Amino acid sequence: MKKTVSFLGIFLLALLLAGCSENNGSSMQYQVYYVSTSGTKLIEESYTPENSASPREVTEELLEKMGRPQVGSDHVKALPDEVRVDHCLLKAREVDVDFNEAYNDMDPVREILVRAAFVNTLIQVSNVEQVVITVNGEPLVDEAGDVVGAMTAESFINTGGNGINSYQNATLSLYFADSDGSLMEREMRNVHYSSNSTLEKVVLEELIKGPVNSRLQAVLPPETKVLSVQKDGSVCTVNFDAAFNAAPSAESNVSAETSLYAVVDALTDAVGVREVIIQIEGSREIRYRDEIDLNQSFSRREDLIRQVVSSESDVLEPSVGVDSLWKNFF
Repeated sequence: MKKTVSFLGIFLLALLLAGCSENNGSSMQYQVYYVSTSGTKLIEESYTPENSASPREVTEELLEKMGRPQVGSDHVKALPDEVRVDHCLLKAREVDVDFNEAYNDMDPVREILVRAAFVNTLIQVSNVEQVVITVNGEPLVDEAGDVVGAMTAESFINTGGNGINSYQNATLSLYFADSDGSLMEREMRNVHYSSNSTLEKVVLEELIKGPVNSRLQAVLPPETKVLSVQKDGSVCTVNFDAAFNAAPSAESNVSAETSLYAVVDALTDAVGVREVIIQIEGSREIRYRDEIDLNQSFSRREDLIRQVVSSESDVLEPSVGVDSLWKNFF
């Protein structure tokens, strides 16, 4: 009787293992991402790995498949011939992909597409929650010089068939200091920005670039970096690096109040928030330029805006952090 039970147990265990193998095996379909022949968006192919005993094997096979699109298709492999994957490391819940230095030679449009193709393909592997890209062992940085960091499926917006490389238009009200440095003047600017960015970050990047109008003064040091920006309902939280708090240059007479509220008023105009929280290196326990306590939220200040007569000619044509992408797009 015991032998019968034992054989029955082994038989049931074998069935269970076979079932697990089938669920995690060849029946599992993945979407492998490529670049359209026009170079403007991602195209996907369905693929069932032949070897799927482990996430590592699946990862290796998906990477190999990314270099072999269907013959005669309307898409090509994401990586240009000169760019290669030097190594790929599968960690707990993360895939690290390291490219050779030729990765940095890609134009901005192709780079964002390559980035999206690898993330969207590899994020499907079992238990993988994020993908980290490095170049020759160094962290990947964006056009602004900021470290891109870990990416998830949500890092790239699917714009309804228009592809990852899709753009939106916006007319921004930006604020810069007048000649006295005590008031702000509005500078209207048309921007084209990538759907992979957020409008609030575009606003901040435009402020950092400074005014186009020669009568106006910059309100932020050009070295300023936006570490993060997050909109939560009617509140926008901005985290700058330490350069934001640097003393103004000797030739600048822009007050701390003007600089800070240029950020606040531009964000309340563009993204519809009522309050702005400002951090420096993640902290609010700081006095901005030794004058303004950041441990509070800030609301729009109309009284600091100098009203001037403007016309349609004052609206400046695209001058944007991703403008080089826009030019390469056409």
